[in-house]
Amino acid sequence: MTSLLLTLILQLQGSAVPPPTRATLPSFRLKEAVRDFPRSQLQLKHSDPVSVDLNQSARASYETLAELAGVNIIFDRDFQNDFFPPLRVEKADILEAFDRLSAVTGNFVEVFDSNTLLVAPNNAAKRLKYGTYGTQVVKTIYLTSANSQQDTARIVTALRTLNMRLLATGGDQKAIVIKDTPDRMAVAAKLVSELAKIDSSEPIAVDPAGNLLIQDGGGMRKSASRRSRLDIRVANFISLNVEQDARSMFEAVAARAGLNILFDRDFQSPGSVRLKFENMDVLDTLDLLALQTGTFWEALDSTTILVAPDNQTKRRDYAPMIEKTLYLDNMENPKQLTEIITCLRAVLNMRYLFSSPTAKAIAMKDTPNQIALAEKIIADLGSATTTEAPTSAGTALDVGSELPALLRSRAVRNLSANHSQLDARFMETVSIDLNESAQRAFEELTGKVGLHVTFDKRLEDAPAGRLTLKDVRIVDALDFLSLQTRTFWNVKESSGTILVAPDTQAVRQELEPRTEKVIPLRNIQTPVGTVEIVTALRTLLNIRYVEGNANGIVLKDTSDNTALVEKLVADLDRLPRY
Repeated sequence: MTSLLLTLILQLQGSAVPPPTRATLPSFRLKEAVRDFPRSQLQLKHSDPVSVDLNQSARASYETLAELAGVNIIFDRDFQNDFFPPLRVEKADILEAFDRLSAVTGNFVEVFDSNTLLVAPNNAAKRLKYGTYGTQVVKTIYLTSANSQQDTARIVTALRTLNMRLLATGGDQKAIVIKDTPDRMAVAAKLVSELAKIDSSEPIAVDPAGNLLIQDGGGMRKSASRRSRLDIRVANFISLNVEQDARSMFEAVAARAGLNILFDRDFQSPGSVRLKFENMDVLDTLDLLALQTGTFWEALDSTTILVAPDNQTKRRDYAPMIEKTLYLDNMENPKQLTEIITCLRAVLNMRYLFSSPTAKAIAMKDTPNQIALAEKIIADLGSATTTEAPTSAGTALDVGSELPALLRSRAVRNLSANHSQLDARFMETVSIDLNESAQRAFEELTGKVGLHVTFDKRLEDAPAGRLTLKDVRIVDALDFLSLQTRTFWNVKESSGTILVAPDTQAVRQELEPRTEKVIPLRNIQTPVGTVEIVTALRTLLNIRYVEGNANGIVLKDTSDNTALVEKLVADLDRLPRY
């Protein structure tokens, strides 16, 4: 490490030799890795040197060390419980003992949470899933001694020799924002500190399960929108020692937490899963199950979760999206907005971004995690130059997901003004256990409260799969059944009848009416400001039929999209406060 840093420093201080095209990062060892965020969250109950003979199977040997350390230990489903030559550990640090055991068994040990370690085969795929490449850290480094753009550029060049791609400068070239693995982040911070006087922001991380990890005093706080949405009714912490198929395990954990659970139609239970731990947070248990079974889970409401295969398509279908607007009233130059937008695109790969010089605002649409990271970066850049500091923010607007449109409809329905449009029977609470065809399931569900259902002629009846729900509103049960059957429903002119149809873009365009509406602008009165709002609507909400005129914003769209447009226009129709 020292020789690497010395080489880079000499090159940047004037050597004619070009910087190396690649630098070798140190290999992963648990004892060293726990020094850096976020692995530093690990809290061993016992850290005294240990002496022990490890002469059992690999699993039993890891469990022996975990018991000595006073932590839980869990195993990847591809872990090989082989025997190995006996290993004697004499008066060794407990983490060193884990490293030695991993070296002889071909595994690696990763920090899962503050009280749990995870063991997996030491190969590229598992390291990508759990380890070095699974967790991403975001951090802003302030260059307190950089006097010119050239100084900053030289440091960025040095960082790129570490193959760091997600980095950008900001704060009038006084800050470097980086997103990378914990290992690379530690090397980067060390390198930059050797090249310039620096300060840095508090880091924030995203773990492989999609949780934000935030330093909180001497500890660490785990945050995610799906966690905050849930109302855990029964057990917050559970202990398990079982081996079951994945579906049964998910159902058992959800039942312990008092949650309803849905499974995507493409979910497949990949054999048995073995879990043994004590006093683990129930939501961490769901995260663990998802990681081990190649799935992910999302909260659909306060008492219901959905489990789906973890691939790009399903993430797009179910990952919640929000829109949020940040105001930078102290901004002196519109180029600063461009600098922030460029930084967010480079570091977070955000697509739905828009800046309004008229309102001195940045509007963005993405997952709650991405929005939280973007807010952190903008606040960090504001620490480098006060003119880029956010002064206030609009309300976070839930816009559902990219697909299917059903989740957007749920988001709009949850806006207070839209509940009153439904017949009171939709708000009645039921418990169901259905395992019928799609059409029969809809008929049984609506019949419970005296509603009627008709079916679009293009809907092909097929098995709906099992749907078990306790104490849910009819309106939510209809939505959940639609998710399982890839359909959508609309209330017909007769408020006691719904129409169920295939959830495709073509069918929605035919069945969902589009109406024209004019939204007046009360503050922005210039053509430039109006054009900015129209562009924002097209960029963030994919609104096609929209234009601005002297009367305000004119659009023709569905009632769902119109409701979201009104909220976003209200955020952008403002003048800076000086």
